[in-house]
Amino acid sequence: MTWTGVSSLSVSIESGIQSADIYANGLNQVGVVVSLTPTDENGNTIYDPIYWPDHVELIDYVDGVTKLNWDGDSGWCYTDKENKPYHHIPGAARLPSRTQSKGNGTQTFTFWVYCAPGVSQKSIAAKITTYSGNVITSAKDSHSGYHSAVTLNPRAAKVYGLDDVIWNSDPLTTMMQKNTNDVWNTGGENWYLSSKDYSNFPFVHFDVQNYDDEDGWDGFYGFKYYDDWFDSESDERKSDKHNSRPYLRSAYVWHREPHDAMYPGNGYSANANSANSKTGASAPIINCPNGNMWLDAAQVYTRPNPNNSLCFTRVGSTTGGNGWVCSQPNWLQSFGWCNAYVSPQITAYDWYGNSGTFWLDGSDIHDTLKLLSHKP
Repeated sequence: MTWTGVSSLSVSIESGIQSADIYANGLNQVGVVVSLTPTDENGNTIYDPIYWPDHVELIDYVDGVTKLNWDGDSGWCYTDKENKPYHHIPGAARLPSRTQSKGNGTQTFTFWVYCAPGVSQKSIAAKITTYSGNVITSAKDSHSGYHSAVTLNPRAAKVYGLDDVIWNSDPLTTMMQKNTNDVWNTGGENWYLSSKDYSNFPFVHFDVQNYDDEDGWDGFYGFKYYDDWFDSESDERKSDKHNSRPYLRSAYVWHREPHDAMYPGNGYSANANSANSKTGASAPIINCPNGNMWLDAAQVYTRPNPNNSLCFTRVGSTTGGNGWVCSQPNWLQSFGWCNAYVSPQITAYDWYGNSGTFWLDGSDIHDTLKLLSHKP
């Protein structure tokens, strides 16, 4: 028994429709399903699965010849690998992709179509090459009798700017709080970056560059050390040396994904003997193993839907005695005794693959964290 022909051939979008929009950003995917019933030389249905994608391809419906680019990076492309974060049809609910099945002999094959910026509307047909070498298409001028196609309408890629995002903070609660004789006033904020149009365009992935990735310091990107706690206060308070304390400010970006698995809460105990050790916290902060021998932790990703936002922490603490010892085992603090920083770059992607790129000003962490639309 040799596969020589088909008794049915059709093309549809995964949801069963024939037309859909797609963002022309190279990441957004729409599932295109080719359904066919293979037959042998006697016209009998073949139930054994056929090999693909070698024998099943997507072509231009109008000219019947031009193939879409397989795993390409320009024009109209397709692949058999689903890009899960960005597999959403704009304006439509996502439905499960179809899988190969036997049943009455019809077999289905799902391809994932995507396109680069600047493409025009595309009508897509199927090309079948049987084991015997016969070619059958569903193109416009096909002589096979099967005329079937889907139409994809490209949308211009959405580019996010500062006006399109929410950037705000919640008060920071640290594990140790004031449960120590060595450090006072440990506190700060958790800052969150999320999409303003959350219902239609939630962020689903954050690519973060430029931060300390050493063990125990992962996410650390800046610190400032002040001899006088009141450096930013009035002259009157700055002269009150009785109340002054050496002050340390540090900044972190919690970049590991998925956030709800990498920062699950209740997973980090700064001090097994502390009153709060049973509740735990997610991320180490104020990590000073040399000199002060001090380590605290903070809960991060405390808001709902943790994977749809990126969390940052600004923390400040005061200490006494000889002040903060800034000789720490990480490359950032080897830059300088009192101040050092890098400025992380963040690219946020929505579930259609649209994106925006932002920066954190690592040099300015005194009173707030500043999100920028340009590299500082």
